[in-house]
Amino acid sequence: MNIDKILKDRENRYNIMLDLSKKNSGPILTAKINYPGDNKNSSRIEKIFVTLKKMIKDQFKNDIIEMKELQGHDGPSFLCSLKGEPVKLKLKAVKIEEEKEIGRIFDVDIYIDGTPLSRRDINLKSRKCILCGEDTYNCRINNLHSKEEVKEEMDRRIDRYLSKVD
Repeated sequence: MNIDKILKDRENRYNIMLDLSKKNSGPILTAKINYPGDNKNSSRIEKIFVTLKKMIKDQFKNDIIEMKELQGHDGPSFLCSLKGEPVKLKLKAVKIEEEKEIGRIFDVDIYIDGTPLSRRDINLKSRKCILCGEDTYNCRINNLHSKEEVKEEMDRRIDRYLSKVD
């Protein structure tokens, strides 16, 4: 897989997000599988993406104005134009990432006018590393874990979760 294709897909998703934001004048939710490496379109990813979509639809059912599903080299993703107060929407997104058994695999963000609302913006702690539980940013910046280690742990969690729901 070519990194240029992944980056092009990310840029395309961002532009679609901006279009949705302008069209509906409100916050945008982006959701995808937070999976390392080049192959972001395996059958395992597709199966867990179905779970993510269901969780998003359940958690944001009263907030969704418009939805778009994208597929590309960066893997599947889901965009929703939302109504509501951005901080409350971000708290709902964090709830999926933190409280759902498989939530650590998901990346659910809220954007306002093209800018992501971070956990720090609303005085929440950063995400924890899937391997050691420390701050994810610190682990990534200091290369504390290999992509392969992270990928193996994610695969274990996905497989464990799918074995319960299949």
